[in-house]
Formats: sequence, C-alpha cells, structure tokens
Amino acid sequence: MDIYKLLGARIKFLRTQHGLSQARLADIINSSAEFISRVECGRAAPSIATAHRIAQGLGVDLKALFDFSNESGPDKVRARANRIANMVIKADEGVGEILEDLVVRVASRLRSQEG
Repeated sequence: MDIYKLLGARIKFLRTQHGLSQARLADIINSSAEFISRVECGRAAPSIATAHRIAQGLGVDLKALFDFSNESGPDKVRARANRIANMVIKADEGVGEILEDLVVRVASRLRSQEG
C-alpha cells in the first residue's frame, strides 16, 4: 500500500477515534470536507503544513499521523473482518442473523457519522 493511502487511513482512524466528522475536522483546520475525504482515500497528499494542522486538529503530534503500527492498517482490518466472518460462519443460524443485523446497523451508523 502506498504512503498516501496509509496516511489517509491513519487520519481517518484518528478522526473517528476523536468523534469528528470530516466536515468538523475541515472546519477546525480551515479546509474542506472534500479535501479531507480525498486525503483519507489516498487521492490527495497534504503538505507538511496541512498535515501539521490536521495533527493539531486531531490533538496529536505530527509524528502520530505516521504511526502505521496501529489497528487501522488495511492488513489488520482485513484480519479482523476475517475473524468476525469466521465467528458468523460458526454460529448457529439464529445467532448468525443477529450478528449480521448488528454489523449492518453499526456500518450504517458509521457511514452516517462520517458525513
């Protein structure tokens, strides 16, 4: 994975950990939600000055934006998704339906909070 996607995933992780929407972070750093979205998707690269403002807006040091060893990395996310999928597969039908409903509701809620 390229550095821009890693950086974007890290920023998104920190933003959601702090309970901020893309629009709120954009307001804090005097930018646009569209730019934050492009950065989080790895389609835009912030300058060092902008990265510093993002870090300040998130209440972290600049170096924290480049700490890719946390749980937000794509391989760890994929591994977590596989563990959850295996639990659903092993569960009886009733529990599997409950877990599926729960995941759908959580995903929906997360999407609504990002906007």
